[in-house]
Amino acid sequence: MSQPFDSCRLYLVLRQRAWGQPDRAPRERGIVDVDRDLDDRALGLSRTETEVALEELLDARLLHRAEPVGEGRFSVAPLDDFTATTLLMSLH
Repeated sequence: MSQPFDSCRLYLVLRQRAWGQPDRAPRERGIVDVDRDLDDRALGLSRTETEVALEELLDARLLHRAEPVGEGRFSVAPLDDFTATTLLMSLH
């Protein structure tokens, strides 16, 4: 399995549903922008499928742990190994 992540310590950004909006903020230390940095090809998914999967998982399991990092963007970090592994397996 190709894995684009550095171990299971994941940092994810949940963006607004308008994924295509041109509001790209500069990359912040320790934060991965799903739109720009998640390697969808390595996961074998299209960007749309990845966005839907992440959105559903983050909404259901992780949003209560999110902290705002900018308009429409939330940091969920760091994830424990179990949660990170569950997230990765759910995307496959």
